[in-house]
Amino acid sequence: GTSFDLWTSALDLRGEMDFWGRIRRGREAAAADAQAIEQDARAVALTLISDVGQSYFRIRELDEQLDIATRALTVRQEYLEIIQKRASVGLASDFDVKRTEVLVAEAAGLIPDLARTRTVELHRLEVLTGMSPGSLSLHSKALRTVVIQPNIPVGLPSQLLERRPDILQAESTLMASNARIGQARAYFFPTLSITGQGGLQSVEFSNWFTGSSSNYSIGPSIILPIFQGGTNLARLDSAESRHVQMLESYQQTILQAFREVADLLTSLSARAEQLARQREQLSAAQEAVRLADVRYRKGLVTYLDVLDAQRTALAAETQLVLTERTRLTDMVSLFKALGGGWAM
Repeated sequence: GTSFDLWTSALDLRGEMDFWGRIRRGREAAAADAQAIEQDARAVALTLISDVGQSYFRIRELDEQLDIATRALTVRQEYLEIIQKRASVGLASDFDVKRTEVLVAEAAGLIPDLARTRTVELHRLEVLTGMSPGSLSLHSKALRTVVIQPNIPVGLPSQLLERRPDILQAESTLMASNARIGQARAYFFPTLSITGQGGLQSVEFSNWFTGSSSNYSIGPSIILPIFQGGTNLARLDSAESRHVQMLESYQQTILQAFREVADLLTSLSARAEQLARQREQLSAAQEAVRLADVRYRKGLVTYLDVLDAQRTALAAETQLVLTERTRLTDMVSLFKALGGGWAM
């Protein structure tokens, strides 16, 4: 037995001839998957923008509700003073005084709860904007003064839906599934490759770089998919089934998008009509409060009539603020449904 050293280095190169498009279709599928992931990121961004807008409008609605509650408390306190004076001279009963005290306490009890809800909603807005709770200061401002509500163009073109991330994501996924069908079919054909191998080999390291130590080979290789046990056929069936599934999902996504936009447009149109009627209602209710107050001071009506008028006016104003906030929220939802708004 003898021993010796053998110094070897080798390099293998292999290039596949993509006659049947297997590699090309695989690259198309990967590129489509990447586009789908990008649209998923856009969808997250649009959802974040929508949540920020809705949270901000909710805060402004609470600001206006706080203002309404504060004004209602002030009015009831004034009436309590009036009734106490009238009761002291026998023009009002103790029952009227106690009933007014209950209403004053009721109005005062609404303010802390509204303030709590506003603080909680502000914390939510801070988290949505990447801030720690308690670091954002928003001064109170009425909802109807914070934004000019834009008019929605009639008959929005369907091309706007092509910007929706979910439609573009479903389209990219469909393209990827179609490319994988071509990739699966290519597995039925032979794989042609050019294989090259070269290197150095010598028993003496000093002779490693001489001409006699070099060796190389180059030539074609063919892989025939003969005995695969149904693997290629199953791969093709899976790809085709996946494509059918993605096609159905794509069509359903488009129909859902059209339905969502149509629902929001209908809602915005109805909200506009509702706001007009509620403004008329509020104007009439405020005038009723004024007349009831005048008639009560002249002794023509009871205090119960004044309370009913105040309660009606307060409910009308609160409902008007709620409807205005709902319309703004629907507008934010429409912005999201159209994939980022519209151009006038």
